[in-house]
Formats: sequence, structure tokens, C-alpha cells
Amino acid sequence: MQKSQALAPTQEEKQIQTVADKISPPSWSVGQIAHLEFGIDIDEVKYELENYRQALKPAEDKSIAVFLANIVNHFGAPENWADLTEDYFIALEDLPEYHLQETYKSILNNCKWFPKIAEIRANVPDTFHRQRHTFGKIKLIYSKIKEYNK
Repeated sequence: MQKSQALAPTQEEKQIQTVADKISPPSWSVGQIAHLEFGIDIDEVKYELENYRQALKPAEDKSIAVFLANIVNHFGAPENWADLTEDYFIALEDLPEYHLQETYKSILNNCKWFPKIAEIRANVPDTFHRQRHTFGKIKLIYSKIKEYNK
């Protein structure tokens, strides 16, 4: 299997990628937590919560294995690779498929040698961190609305 084919997204991954590309913070999540007296619709918050949950769904182990195999193929494996593999899996287990692919592209452009875990994490796109941050805000807003509506 060629490298370009190894990271080709499936139809489901393309749909998730489309959601990830289009997702942006809802207006009521910007800045401080929205004032509940302005009547934010809980269904709208649930909808946004599910969008972010899908966009941030972690990649499967198979995708992480392909990612690491491609890095090994490109840079060569370190001498102690067998001992390090599990650590790399753990460090990548929170990344969604789309962001894993973007990270791989960034590593190819920015790393001269086999990347350390910190170098891989440094190449994770900023959009991942922003989406995670916004997801946390939306979860907080959702819990506050549920609490307020009791």
C-alpha cells in the first residue's frame, strides 16, 4: 500500500472532515458563558454539542497505526521503536482522524528526523485545540442550562 493510499479517508471520515471544516463556535459561546435569562434553546445547545462531539471523535487504533507506519516509512524507525510504540499510541489517542492527517502533513513539512512525541503534539493543528476548548465551553453551558431549567 502506498503512503498516499494509506491515509485516504473513508466516506464516513470525509463526512466527519466536512463537519470539522465547517464547525465554528456558536455565537452564544463566545466570551463569557451566555446569560441564561436570554433564553438559549437547550435543543440548539444539544445540537452544537453533538456536532463538536462528532468532529472530535478520536481516530481508531488502525488509523493511528497507519499514521505511525507512515512516519516510520518516511523517517526510519528509531532503534528502540518497539519500546516506544505504546507511548506514541497513548499520545495520539485523543486526536480525530482529520487532525491526525493534518498532523502528518505538518510533520512532513517541519521535521527533519523521526519526531519525538512532543514534536508530534506541536504539529497538531490549532483548530483541534480551539475545537476542544469550544466543546468544553458548550458542555459547561449545557450543564448550566440543565441546572437552570430544573
